[in-house]
Amino acid sequence: WVKWALKKELFTRNPGWVSPPALACGVYPPLPFQGLHQNEQALAFSVMAVCLLAPAAWILAHVEHYKSRSD
Repeated sequence: WVKWALKKELFTRNPGWVSPPALACGVYPPLPFQGLHQNEQALAFSVMAVCLLAPAAWILAHVEHYKSRSD
């Protein structure tokens, strides 16, 4: 029980801690997530906006052509 309590305390204080036998087997802790920078967010938002608005703009630009078609 004492070993388990010590191990639990070690994990709660150091969430990225991995035991030495796990490191020997090739198990490594995950890298910390650092988030997106402002320029990456702006790029992602602009790409999403273009992907959503470009088809609608194409259709609206060619409405008269679609109306004049005799299908």
